[in-house]
Amino acid sequence: MAVVAGRWQQLVVAVAATASILVGCASSDDSQTAGTSPDPTASTDTSASVSTSTSVSTSTSISTSTPVSTSTSASSSTSTSSPVAPPVIDDLAIGDDLTERLELQPLRFLTSLREPELSEVERVRLFLLANPTVELDIRVHLASFGPGTTAENDLHLTVGPARQIFLHLSNHGIDESRIRATGLGRSELVVVPANPDEGQTREERDANNRVEFLVTAL
Repeated sequence: MAVVAGRWQQLVVAVAATASILVGCASSDDSQTAGTSPDPTASTDTSASVSTSTSVSTSTSISTSTPVSTSTSASSSTSTSSPVAPPVIDDLAIGDDLTERLELQPLRFLTSLREPELSEVERVRLFLLANPTVELDIRVHLASFGPGTTAENDLHLTVGPARQIFLHLSNHGIDESRIRATGLGRSELVVVPANPDEGQTREERDANNRVEFLVTAL
């Protein structure tokens, strides 16, 4: 009986030891499982960090650079341009023609005051503004020869341009008392045409068709 009791006691001890080992393995598996399971909170944090980086990447640096590129430096430089100052003529004398003294381009218009003649008249205006005591006699000449032309028609064709020059100057700062404008037609020819009944050469026409700005007072 003593031997049986001793073996039974050994068996109980062995069973208890085996149970302890099994419990330890189970707890170890549970801990490993708990350590590798996904964390919902962690995944939420990760998605939040991604969305945050996306918001940072959508910066407005590109849009704010647009106003800088649309500068107005070119238009500013254009708007600051001004007319060329008239030259100073120290030896100007009564009877001088400003067409020659200012080296104006020939004015050969018939119907209206427009470019390029307008720019030349503007040079005269600027000269008169810079020399407030100078007075002018503006004389418009036109000579047309050949079939169907008359002196009366030439005179009529010069009255209009003379008046246009006078009005442009008087309406833009030049006192009327300083200027006189007259249309003279073909009454003062520089060159008499060789064959007036047939017309005139280009050289004859260029010499006779002219506008003078004669100085009458200093």
